Amino acid sequence: MAWWVIGKKDLRDMRRSGLFVALLAGLCALILASIVVSAVAFHAQVADYQHYLDALKQAGSTATPANAPEFYPLQQLIGGIEYLEIIGALLAIVIGYGIITKEKSRGTLLLLLSRPLRSKDIAIGKLTALAITWAVFSCCIGFGMVAILLLIGGAHISGIDYVRIIETAALAAVYLFFWSAVGLGLAAWAKQPSTALIVGLMLWLVVVLVLPQIGDTMDPDNQVPGGLFNSLQIARPQQHDIMAHFSGYENGRNYVESASVEKHFERSTFGFTGIKPIYNQQSLGYVFAHLWGNIVTVCAWALGGTLWAIWQCNKKRLLRKESI
Repeated sequence: MAWWVIGKKDLRDMRRSGLFVALLAGLCALILASIVVSAVAFHAQVADYQHYLDALKQAGSTATPANAPEFYPLQQLIGGIEYLEIIGALLAIVIGYGIITKEKSRGTLLLLLSRPLRSKDIAIGKLTALAITWAVFSCCIGFGMVAILLLIGGAHISGIDYVRIIETAALAAVYLFFWSAVGLGLAAWAKQPSTALIVGLMLWLVVVLVLPQIGDTMDPDNQVPGGLFNSLQIARPQQHDIMAHFSGYENGRNYVESASVEKHFERSTFGFTGIKPIYNQQSLGYVFAHLWGNIVTVCAWALGGTLWAIWQCNKKRLLRKESI
């Protein structure tokens, strides 16, 4: 299979590229470092509370403290997930862009196209290499998350928590692959490599930063640290009653956020890990029932990005670009 030969060659090239390895290692270190910081704080909070309980016991008290704090280790992953959705997306564009432009700059793309290959074999081979790369990367991040929570956070992770981490890592692989497919497609589409990079960066800026920020800014509950409704001590049913009077505004805000694949990724992973309070300690069935639309949307964006990249990598277009 020609596409698999191309895919293996790209995997080998990426493994030998010092820049590629350094970028991935840097992203991995950034994500895991943020989780380490959260895990250290989590461990300290649990230890402090345990010391408090021990002190009560020694004083002869058997009463359970009112408003006892609850500790959820998966919520310590929030920093790492945010790095994945922002910095990871940017890095994925650069890697997808580079996998085509390096062939152009070396002149090896013209050599590839002189062989009896179907045009889509090149795109499928490179996309396969990118998919494997992000799958392996996400597995490493998932193992790192578990190891840090266990060894540094001293957390107890249940069987269902492992499933939640696996789902988060799997969706991260799909999300990062989407951005790499976009970078690859742009590199094939643009007449000049710099144009592809500029368009990719602008797309990242709008989709990952601008649209979600507009949605967050429009959310009245985000106007006060800790939540406006919480600060006013308004119960959740009353919150729904209040927001029902602003359904048009809320729908508009949701449409703005929904235009960003990053927001769908965030909603899904925050639901899996219980970072979003309404999904914390809920069953996976409950989370899927409420977030399946976001999960499907992330996968649909990845499929759309893949098809678009394959379409852009047709032989006629690549030959025309190569001759410029």
